[in-house]
Amino acid sequence: GLVKVSLCAGGATNVIFWQRDGHHPGEPIFVPRPGGTSEDDGVLLSPVLDGAAERSYLLVLDAQTMEQLAAVQMPLAMPSDVHGLFWMDDAHELLVHV
Repeated sequence: GLVKVSLCAGGATNVIFWQRDGHHPGEPIFVPRPGGTSEDDGVLLSPVLDGAAERSYLLVLDAQTMEQLAAVQMPLAMPSDVHGLFWMDDAHELLVHV
C-alpha cells in the first residue's frame, strides 16, 4: 500500500494510507495543484499492478486525504520498479548507439 505520515500535526503523528489486497503500487509522484496554497495541495500518481486481474492502472489520490480520485486502466500489466530503472552496461550502450 501507500502510506502518508505527518510528523508535524500539532505534536501528534498522523498516518493515512491507501491499500487494496492484491494490488501492488509503484513509487508515487506528487503533482501540485496549479495555484495551490496549502501543504500537499495536489494529487499523487502511482502505477498499480492488480495481481488478480493481471493488469495495471494509474492510481490518482488526493495528496491531502489519500482518497482515491480515479483509477485509469492500462491495457497491460506494468511491472513494479524499485526507486527507478536500472540498466546493465551492455543494454545502456545499445540504447546510446541506436
